[in-house]
Amino acid sequence: MNEEPRLPHRYINIRGKGSTTWRTVRAQVWDQIPGRDDEAWLKDVRPVVRLGGEDRNVFRLIGKVHAGLEEADLLSRAQKFVERAYYVGSYDEVLCLAAEYVEIHWLYSKRQARG
Repeated sequence: MNEEPRLPHRYINIRGKGSTTWRTVRAQVWDQIPGRDDEAWLKDVRPVVRLGGEDRNVFRLIGKVHAGLEEADLLSRAQKFVERAYYVGSYDEVLCLAAEYVEIHWLYSKRQARG
């Protein structure tokens, strides 16, 4: 059995083409490619999208996920996400769909954490 070696996912910072801002993504990084010493390949790239308490609006969620995918130069994935998101029924279903495309990190304020 020739199985592809499993690399752990890790968080890295990348910049899109022509962009000056860095974006955090989660990906498998192949940094030891035979014959290509100074190169690294990324596999299973998932941008990190930070959501807070004000992001309970479904359209705001769709926009944030779309922007995260777009900033990581994953344009076809961004378009596919938006097309699928408009046809699901609720905020929770869109949130589950978003988790298939991006890594979601929740931000809580101290007031929200106290309950």
